[in-house]
Amino acid sequence: MKKQNKIVFKKSDFSILIHYLQSRRDIELGAMAFYSISEGDDYLNHLVNGIIIPRDEDYHSHSAYEMSLKPKFMEKCYQLCEKFNTHLLDIHTHPWATTASFSSIDDNEAIKKIDYMKQYVNNTKISFIVFGCSPQIVQARSWCGNNHTLNITDNIIVL
Repeated sequence: MKKQNKIVFKKSDFSILIHYLQSRRDIELGAMAFYSISEGDDYLNHLVNGIIIPRDEDYHSHSAYEMSLKPKFMEKCYQLCEKFNTHLLDIHTHPWATTASFSSIDDNEAIKKIDYMKQYVNNTKISFIVFGCSPQIVQARSWCGNNHTLNITDNIIVL
């Protein structure tokens, strides 16, 4: 039986995140969140327990079709994962999209982050969310280190 795979946000954190991500509709924006895992026989919940909103100077680039954060910002996120024993949730927008899906650019960036984490940030998992032109247009996926695949997340819950 396949486990239900969910990402769970506190309403206050989700509101801050969405407010930021929708503040600019002309370029892609991103953020990083941190989560712990709650797992049972039939579920795997990613419990978000913190968010970092990048400043303008934390972006390496961002345009209507691309967004990347500077290595210094990402290193800070990896260090926080290690310090607080949490996992990383990589979030960004496709502000023009009426459906949510990960692009080939997203796939390439995910591979780089996964490779880095496997080598330098042991025992840390990574998940990804992409939002379209509204918070209801969303897709999420999680990297499963056991079988080296990216699995689509079943649901995003806001409590």
